[in-house]
This record gives sequence, C-alpha cells and structure tokens, in this order.
Amino acid sequence: TFIGGCDDTLALLAAAQSAISVAGFAACPYHQQALAAAKKLVAAGKYSAVQDLTCANRDEYQKWLASGKPKLADTRAATHTSSPFVFAGATFIGGCDDTLALLAAAQSNRAKL
Repeated sequence: TFIGGCDDTLALLAAAQSAISVAGFAACPYHQQALAAAKKLVAAGKYSAVQDLTCANRDEYQKWLASGKPKLADTRAATHTSSPFVFAGATFIGGCDDTLALLAAAQSNRAKL
C-alpha cells in the first residue's frame, strides 16, 4: 500500500520504533482493553515498548487530561475526554476502538506476509 512520500515513510518508521502510551483510569474496562492491545502491538514489533499511564481513579485521570496530556497536532487529541487516551510519540492514536482497530490491522498485515 502506498502511503505517501519519503516524509510519510520516515514518520511511519519513527512511530514503529517509539513507545505506545496508554493513559486511563484503573477501573475502566476500555483502558484495560487498550493496554492489552498495546502490549500485543509491542509483541508484534509495531512499537518498542508500552508506556503505562494508568491513573488510580477517574478523578486523577480527569486531572491528567486537563494538565498532563501531551499537546498533539491532531485536533481529536484536544477534544478527547474519555478513557483511554492512546498515543505514540507525537501521533494521537485515539481511544479503545482505535487501538483495537490498529491491532487488527497489524495482525491482518502480518497474516498476509
């Protein structure tokens, strides 16, 4: 699949070598699913490590969203208020569904090889 020019390819290579970060609160089942998917993405070689940013509770997570989350260029990141918040380097991945879709695509691509 053609993605774009050299800059796009370099960005994809950099993302493949970076950590995937998963923020959310401990009791959130969607956060737990995204964290498990992130670990599988690391095992598949898509990312170098998982940065687990689990907050103790929803209130702590809301504080993190307000003042601790990274400033990312993707406008979806600025308005994302649910758990989890998943990103890799400067790239916003999304929430649980987006992370599960990324894992499914990675597994599908791997199966085709």
